[in-house]
Amino acid sequence: MNISQCPLHQTSQGTGEKKLLFIIGISLITMVGEITGGTVFGSMALLADGWHMGTHVLALGIAYGACILARKIARDPRFGFGPGKVSALGGFAGAILLGTVAFEMLSKGMERWFHPEVIQFNEALIVAAIGLLVNTVGAFLLHEGAHAHSAHSHEHDHTHSHNLASHNKGGHGHDANMQSAYLHVITDALTSVLAIAALLLGKRFGWVWADAAVAMLGGIIILKWTVGLLKSSGAALLDFVPNLSVHREIEATIEGDKNNEVQDIHIWPEENRFGLFATVTSHCNAEPAETIHQRLRALGYLKHITIEVRACHCCPQTATAHH
Repeated sequence: MNISQCPLHQTSQGTGEKKLLFIIGISLITMVGEITGGTVFGSMALLADGWHMGTHVLALGIAYGACILARKIARDPRFGFGPGKVSALGGFAGAILLGTVAFEMLSKGMERWFHPEVIQFNEALIVAAIGLLVNTVGAFLLHEGAHAHSAHSHEHDHTHSHNLASHNKGGHGHDANMQSAYLHVITDALTSVLAIAALLLGKRFGWVWADAAVAMLGGIIILKWTVGLLKSSGAALLDFVPNLSVHREIEATIEGDKNNEVQDIHIWPEENRFGLFATVTSHCNAEPAETIHQRLRALGYLKHITIEVRACHCCPQTATAHH
């Protein structure tokens, strides 16, 4: 993730950062209101929504901090491959927070299931409705920014998009950090909807147990999304390339003239493309490293390409070359 790719900088640096800070601010206020309201009015679903709003605020803070950090270290030579892992690290941390609140919701929901309490439905409904409104606004702002970012990326990378898509269906160009922030907003909106539904059922039919049931259901749903986010962000941190056809095509491209043999190859996701380092043994009359390099560039989805060509022992006339 370089400066231009940070979702906080789609239009201008100031506009993006102010937008996210605004979402963090209103979410923080709503979090305090929901936790207080859930405690005072006796609604487990509303209290669970407030707990999740707290991790939602932290996740947005991680997203904000990751983009600021990425901007600061973008040209720092100590980061050999740039700040690309900052996004994945933020997403991974956000996923852990999601998992924590999911287990908390399940635990507290089960406790309230067996030990129900009196709920002040009217007051709790007002607080839950405000929470849903805040999450809807936040989701709209984040989705609007993500859409603008996608359009910007397509404008500059249209020559490579189709090639990359055919090999990278797992979405290495996907920003795990902002995915985490967006998921927090969506899941928080979901818990708000569930809380309102539980409160309405309790008020209309006296189903107090629905409050606890909704808290547990919300925990299960969030836990499922947490696993997916852990997988995607963890894969990015571990330089995981999900499609082996990428390896096969690159090796076939290097060994195109049958006189080259790949001895060692390393491929890793890098922003919305891949990086490559390969050691190649060159036999008699093999093509030069520059020719191999040109063929690899033609694939369209490789960003950094490093090829080391070594002479075969049986072909002393073949010079060692690096590119």
